[in-house]
Order: sequence, then C-alpha cells, then structure tokens
Amino acid sequence: MKLMSKKVTIFGKQMSAVLIALLAMTGLASAGLLSYYGLAVGTATVEQSVKLDGNECTGGDYEACTITYTVGVSPAVAGSTYTNGPFELTNDAEVPVTVDFETDQQPQDEETPGEVKGITTTYLGPLDYSWSGTVGYQGIVVSVEDDGNQIIWTVDFPLEAPYDEVTEGNGLMAVGLVIATDGEGNGPVFQIHNNDGTDPGFEYGTWLMSPWGPEITDGWFGWHSGDTNTPVTELDWVSATGGRYNEVNPDGTFTIRIDKSELGKDFHWALNLAIGSGFIGDYLTYEQMSVPDGVTAWFDWTTPIVDMTVPNYEYAGLVEELVTPLTLEPGEVVSFYIVNEFDIALIPDTYKITTEIAVPE
Repeated sequence: MKLMSKKVTIFGKQMSAVLIALLAMTGLASAGLLSYYGLAVGTATVEQSVKLDGNECTGGDYEACTITYTVGVSPAVAGSTYTNGPFELTNDAEVPVTVDFETDQQPQDEETPGEVKGITTTYLGPLDYSWSGTVGYQGIVVSVEDDGNQIIWTVDFPLEAPYDEVTEGNGLMAVGLVIATDGEGNGPVFQIHNNDGTDPGFEYGTWLMSPWGPEITDGWFGWHSGDTNTPVTELDWVSATGGRYNEVNPDGTFTIRIDKSELGKDFHWALNLAIGSGFIGDYLTYEQMSVPDGVTAWFDWTTPIVDMTVPNYEYAGLVEELVTPLTLEPGEVVSFYIVNEFDIALIPDTYKITTEIAVPE
C-alpha cells in the first residue's frame, strides 16, 4: 500500500507535512535561555587551626594528634606531686581561638565519673618574669626579661662618658651566670661565662657553658669551669653576646638568652660580675660584685647550694595557675604544664590521665 504525503503550501511553495514537523522539532531543540554562563570550582586543603606540640588530627585521626607522657617517674609514688611539660599550643589561624581543658581520669570512681578519688590534676600557664637593679659602686645595670620563649639577661657596664675614652686602657668585663633548676637545698646545673682564663683551652672572653656537679664533692666545690666547657655557639638553647674587653665592646653591654624549656617552671639564678682591671687613671677601678648581694661582694663559689636564707640566688617563677577557657591570639604560642597530685592513701593501680584540648560548647 503506497502512503501519500500531504502537501502544504508555504510562501508559495509546496512542502510535505513530515518535513515541516521535522523543522519545527529542530527549532524547539535549539531555542531557549542559558541556565548559567560558566562554573568556578574551588578545592581547599584545610589545616587544623590549633595544634598541640605541632600535631594535627589529620583526616579525623585522633591518634595523630595524641601525645603520651609518663607522669613523673615510673613508678609514681602516692603522696607525691609531679609536673610534666612544657607542652605547646599554637594558634595558626588568623582569628582568635578559644579552647578549654577537659580532664578524664581512669579507672574512674563510681561516685565521680571521669575522676579518680585521690588524684588532682591542674594546669599551669606562662607567667612573665622580670627583674632589674643596679649593683656595685660603679653602677652596673642588670635587667632580666621574658620574651615568651626565652629568658634574657642584659648586663650594662658603665662605659658611657666619661668612661668611654679608649686611652683609659683595655679594661676587662667579666660575666658569669649561674643557673639552678632543682630548687632550694640543691646545687646549680650549669654556668654561662665569658672565660676569664680559668680554662686555658679557650681564648679569654669566649662564651662557655660549664656543668656543675652533680655533687659538691665533684670538681672544685662542684665546679668544672677549668676543665669541662662547651662553647655557647655549639648549643641551640643558649646564646650570648658582648666582648670581654673595652676595645671590642665600648658600650659595655652583654646579653645571655636561655630557652625557657631548659629552665623548667621555676629556677634560681645568680650573676658574678667584675670590671676595671686594665683601666688607667681614676675612671674605672677593679671591682667584683654579684646579683644578689650576698655575704661577699662576689658570688661565693664555695657555697653553691641554693640557700634563700642568705640569699645567694634570685628566684624566678615562670608559671601560674592556668585560667580556662583560654583564648589564643592569631599566631600565639602558649606553653603549659600538667600537674598531677597523688594522695598519700591512693590505692596502688595503673591510672590513665587524659587531657583534652577541647572546643568549648
């Protein structure tokens, strides 16, 4: 059977109805409005804002940002208090961030979930330490400041006018900083000094670190300055500036910087200073003096044990009770310590104490 195509006349020409339908469908497919002019697709790899000791909970992996430590000694003893740290919190965000400290102790007491009866956990935060004073009849100015990461001693000898004439001789300036970190009744741990010739293996004026002890019977009253020294330039936790002689240090300024992590939550310090040997005339005469002013005008090397009844040291506290929640400013780094106090009657067991740096609700 032969199908007949119906003809339609348009603009004076005959066209089949099928062709007209196809043209109409084509027109419908190509007509209309754009739904958008383009797409911009961004990809962002986000880092954690607040980090504990630089660790990040990558991909939600909390083990990656968990640090472990042994409380005090192993085994810890009931009736003792132990301090661990410092730990560091860093805010890498461009806005302030508030965090809280939440403590969980296990195995928990049924009456106090999350706490163990007989264990008290507290936190200590940074405390800005400073000291300033003038010692000696020639007036040596000493200042101590805390820049957050280091404690900085500045010693300023009086070489300004009229003591600035180089014709007055190549006088010496001696500095010895003694540091004790084990508390009263114990000896120091080291001395930072610009070699006064005690160790002939180094030039005069070389900045050295000399350990003490560990007992007063070791060395000369515990001192090893004459035979055991390490140049400060070889150590990464301490630095010192200032030449021993007038001709290389006409301003008479010295600085010693020590990382706070090396000093602990508190410590004792003393300075032994000397000035003048080699100066000519009536300008500067030889003098020894110390901070603090003790029984003698100089630091008494024969009694190095910390005794605050004298006193033969200055005390420096670097921490105080941490107030939480804690707000960290952009880029701020805050050190803190964890303090665990064990009751004398605490049942012998293995306890797990967890500190969570939490986002406040």
